[in-house]
Amino acid sequence: MALSWFQDLSFVSKTAVVIGTSASIIGGTYILYKRLFLSGTTGPGESTREDVSPVITQSEKRVLVLGLDGAGKSSLLKCLSHQEGDGKLEPTEGFNVMCIQGKNTTLNVWEVGGTKNVRSYWENFLQGTELLVFVVDSADELRFPEAKEELHRLLKDGRLEKVPLLVVANKQDLPGAKKGGDFLASLDLVLPLKSRDVHLLEVSSSAEKKSANMSEVLDLMSVLSKN
Repeated sequence: MALSWFQDLSFVSKTAVVIGTSASIIGGTYILYKRLFLSGTTGPGESTREDVSPVITQSEKRVLVLGLDGAGKSSLLKCLSHQEGDGKLEPTEGFNVMCIQGKNTTLNVWEVGGTKNVRSYWENFLQGTELLVFVVDSADELRFPEAKEELHRLLKDGRLEKVPLLVVANKQDLPGAKKGGDFLASLDLVLPLKSRDVHLLEVSSSAEKKSANMSEVLDLMSVLSKN
């Protein structure tokens, strides 16, 4: 049956598929609403209030965070939002959405699970992405080929053309973690890329302890998403 693959998924994965497919529609409706509201546009028979104070808005950017399961995506986002230190996290089976405040920029961050059955739905979240963050467990060398394959499949998608890429080499505190050129070579990335702005950051993010380089990650995400 054509939909047998869908029936085999867990409830959370089914939810990710349905909501992920409509994510672009929801996002577009939200943006349209904001523009109409902030511009003072009214519907039939309504009048614009003259006593409303001017609204000062910050730019909002859509950031997509992807990577294999176990790479530390959820831990990274918890650290960026100053929620680290409250216990071990379970792998994301569906997706998470959060707003993180950067420098004069609000980052609307979409994190999608990295298990194999969810990765095939990553493409449903690509539309409108202004910064792609790809997180890799730099100490899990056995999974580098898998991470490389998934990353390059993403980069071939026309919706991500010219979208800046931030590669996060996570778990640098673990023994055997790859760094710098060796890490990039394992992902078949030779910088600079002619067709894309690519940056590498080496971090150690954990939901169970204080993490390093988080301010650097947030600052770079804010800058890259504005380009």
